[in-house]
Order: sequence, then structure tokens, then C-alpha cells
Amino acid sequence: LQQGCYDDINYQKTFLPLVYALYRTEVLEEDVIVEWYNHQAVSKGKEMFKKQVEPLIRWLELAPEENDEEEDQRRLDLEHQRQLDDDDEDEEDGEYDDEDEEEDIGNKEKE
Repeated sequence: LQQGCYDDINYQKTFLPLVYALYRTEVLEEDVIVEWYNHQAVSKGKEMFKKQVEPLIRWLELAPEENDEEEDQRRLDLEHQRQLDDDDEDEEDGEYDDEDEEEDIGNKEKE
């Protein structure tokens, strides 16, 4: 990735977004990114790309450790709460649900 971005000037500024995207999609793990950053080998573009990645490294170092199961459960809980809140708002606003609409149609047909 580093070499490819370095070889094409059009991609030199995309290094950080690419590394971040690969991290978010779990292609690159945190420890691999940090190890690359801390490794002292001198190669083409390394210093330039290290500067680009500094904000991500700081974020990774400061981010609280949380295992995937806890994070997934928290997301599910939040989504469930949003759905409950949306249902409560619909009832308060007097919005019809599907059953109310079917009853109204049935009453109109009888008339």
C-alpha cells in the first residue's frame, strides 16, 4: 500500500483514508498499523506517510479497548431503543399503523 501510494502522485494524499478504511473493514488490525508506524526501516515515502497517519495512531492509542461482542451488543441495544422511541413518537403523534389503516378501509367499504 505504501509503495503503491508513493509511486503515483495522485494517490499520495489517499494513504490515510485507505489505511483507515482497511482498519474499519477489519482488513488491517490495529497492532499491524501501529507496528508499521513504529518500525524504523527507511523506505520510499515512509516519513511522508507516517505524518499522514499520526492522527489515526493517536486515535488508536486513546480509543478505549472494547471487545467486539460488547460493541455489537451496545449497538443492538441502541438500535432497539431507537425503534422503541420511534414507536412511542408515532403513537403520540396519532399516526396510524397498518391495523388502523385496514380498519378504516373496512369501515368505508361497509358504508
